[in-house]
Amino acid sequence: MSKKLKLSALLAGAAIAPWLLTVTGLPSAAQPLESAAKDEVFGVTSVINLPDSQKLGAFDIGFVDPAHAVYLLADRTNASIDVVDTSTNQLINQFKPGFVGATGNNDTSGPDGVLVANGTQLRPFSQSVMEACLKASNEVNAETSATNPAYKKVLESMEAFKNDEYLWWQVAEYAFDSFMIRARARG
Repeated sequence: MSKKLKLSALLAGAAIAPWLLTVTGLPSAAQPLESAAKDEVFGVTSVINLPDSQKLGAFDIGFVDPAHAVYLLADRTNASIDVVDTSTNQLINQFKPGFVGATGNNDTSGPDGVLVANGTQLRPFSQSVMEACLKASNEVNAETSATNPAYKKVLESMEAFKNDEYLWWQVAEYAFDSFMIRARARG
């Protein structure tokens, strides 16, 4: 591209930019900010202290759950989810289930956000419910396999994979999960 063409493009851009700002509704000298936004002033009203002189430097998203009057913050500095009572501005809990914290790379840092499911409490199924579900599932699979050869072939392949996968899970996942359960109990 010639110098003359580059200069023409630069001047055209300089001439068009102020017009774009006024047309798109973005603030410019010709279009001042709305008075409500201009008058807003924010200041510190309270400080939420973290335990054990912890500091907050890196974090992801925060979320206010008004139904439960809590603020949840994905705290990467302390590798936790911080839970603040919004009526008292006091930290009421820090969940630390083994997040990696701030690694210097947003793609590998965690926690990576928070999720609130309308106050839903997650609870495991009882042993009797899981046994009844397994029994019903096995019965449906047996009935369907008896009348559908394609289903039987897929089911047998899936069962073989599940048996191999279960061995891996016992060695890797179960050992790690058991360790983390014990580590959390110790604090």
